[in-house]
Amino acid sequence: EAAERLTALADSAAGAGKSTAEVAEAVIEAAEGMLVEDVASNKALGKHGAEAMLKAAGVAADGSESIGVMTICNTGSLATAGYGTALGAIRALHEKGALRQVYACETRPYNQGGRLTAYEIVADGLPGTLIADSAAASAMAQGKVQAVIVGADRVAANGDTANKIGTYALAVAAAHHNVPFFVASPTTTLDPTTATGADIVIEERDATELTRTRGGEALAPDGICVWNPAFDVTPAGLIAGVVTEKGVVARGKGERAIDIKAFVEAQRSESELAAAPKGAPGFRELDAASAIDYVAGIPSAVAVLGGAKGEWRCHEVADSEGDEEAAAGNVNFVYFVSGPSGKVVVKQAMPYVRCVGESWPLSPERASFEAHALQAHGALCPAHVPTVFLHEPAMATIVMEYVKPPCTILRGQLNKGAIFEGLAEHCAEYLATTLFGTSLLAMTTAEHKKALQYWSGNVEMCQLTEKVIFTEPYMVAGNNHWTSG
Repeated sequence: EAAERLTALADSAAGAGKSTAEVAEAVIEAAEGMLVEDVASNKALGKHGAEAMLKAAGVAADGSESIGVMTICNTGSLATAGYGTALGAIRALHEKGALRQVYACETRPYNQGGRLTAYEIVADGLPGTLIADSAAASAMAQGKVQAVIVGADRVAANGDTANKIGTYALAVAAAHHNVPFFVASPTTTLDPTTATGADIVIEERDATELTRTRGGEALAPDGICVWNPAFDVTPAGLIAGVVTEKGVVARGKGERAIDIKAFVEAQRSESELAAAPKGAPGFRELDAASAIDYVAGIPSAVAVLGGAKGEWRCHEVADSEGDEEAAAGNVNFVYFVSGPSGKVVVKQAMPYVRCVGESWPLSPERASFEAHALQAHGALCPAHVPTVFLHEPAMATIVMEYVKPPCTILRGQLNKGAIFEGLAEHCAEYLATTLFGTSLLAMTTAEHKKALQYWSGNVEMCQLTEKVIFTEPYMVAGNNHWTSG
């Protein structure tokens, strides 16, 4: 896909009369953009994968406990743009302090696990152990492994997954030992047009991969017949869930398939909703009732909430007791929509500063700056930034992940004298990661100039911050607090 996109871009630029240098610059710029997209996608997938493994293993997600994880083949920075899919999820576990040990299967006959994954484990300083493929079941039997996560070459419409040979055997062993087995797959690898794994053609490789070393030394006698499939297909019934950058497609209890086709269609519909042209002015103010209807049209948010729309509840944040972990602001309406399985946050920018009134107008376009900041920083530091499910500019809305307590709005808690032992470490990690990722050390000059030009347009919020927040920091004051209760 990447090669096709770059080839089409080069052809288009050349057809438009661009010089060779200009064509080359356009291709380089596009490739750098694809690099950023891929790393961001991998990190989002890694976050979802880490959370899914911890939940399936029955382990707390706060890093107070750790798990052993097994993988096969190579799905790390050597196989992607720089972070990885299955190995990216393992990296995310390590970043959370929740990785006790990663067990890398050697991946015979080509030894991608031994040659590549083991290298990345050592290079990144991960706690890791290389094992023979045939030792995987024994490691599970001894309780060393609490989750297995693998990559995918293709995922069929019913969830059957083609991956490196040995994956199927790993899934069978995991099922026997009640170890949750996950597939890490970006949405680009999901194939809703292939009905089942039986429709996937499996490549068979040269016999010498089994009968000779890379140096040519004989490992088996001449004349022996060899069957050397490069991949196998793991049935969906053995897979706990398919982890994507958009979330986890879980297999239902008692089900033998995972509805990948429905998930892909839902993501396509959501993308079309976000990209659809909006009428002018297109803004309508939400309330608790209409916020539920609004969220019902967002598949990724619906998946978080669970149940039917009639089971959902919504209230404006800070309009009742017990909502101090997230405060309604002076410049946004904020709603919590709750379902049987979870909760999401709906924010809508107001056209004025609420505690002052219409005499202090604000452009709702500022919601786009907030959404884009969350998305950009979420790609850089997913452990400390909530996921954005949808941003709709015409409605000035952001539908985003609800971050459970003890996460809180710092200003109110600091006013009360609360002490947070992890605050310095978490702030340092967030600032170091995002400041580096948005600097010229990590960006090209062209990217940095574009970013400066874009963020310089957020004039209103900069002025509001200077006039309201910085003039009266860390204290209860008339200009910096408001509730509707």
